[in-house]
Amino acid sequence: VSAEDADEALDEEELEALGAEIAGAEALNAALACLAYRPRSRVELQRHLRRKGHAEEPVQTAIGRCERLGYIDDRAFAVSFVRDRIRFRPSGRRRLLSELRARGVSAEDADEALDEAFREFGFSEQDLLRQSATRRVRALQSVERTAARRRLSGYLLRRGFAGADVRSIVDELLPEPERP
Repeated sequence: VSAEDADEALDEEELEALGAEIAGAEALNAALACLAYRPRSRVELQRHLRRKGHAEEPVQTAIGRCERLGYIDDRAFAVSFVRDRIRFRPSGRRRLLSELRARGVSAEDADEALDEAFREFGFSEQDLLRQSATRRVRALQSVERTAARRRLSGYLLRRGFAGADVRSIVDELLPEPERP
């Protein structure tokens, strides 16, 4: 191998290393831009970067860097997610767990986040159910009683509240009309 060939091989290696460094920097920039928009779980960020066309190695490097910097924390993400849902779009525990799992949060982190958020707000899933049902009943005041019961039940079930709990609150807030 001549000295000239050795220089070319070294140049190719350097070029390859530089390309990998650039790909890693691009993936990190995309990750930071994504996280600037809203917090995300590790899996959500991976999915996002892959959809943007980043190769696996730069994706893993970027995610590792974001974790070391504290920008990705699935447990903190889950708690924040549940807090927001409780405040703005109340849902039952079952639905919240499902949404967190779909975002790649572990079952353990999701359970702990739910417990922590409910503790923090100082109320239970039953309280959340009552609040959601009461709010929805106001919107259904002009609807015939049987239809209102059906709509309220469907709404609460889609929100992830347990069937027995939903039946109980619907019976309480919208008793069945008496039949002649």
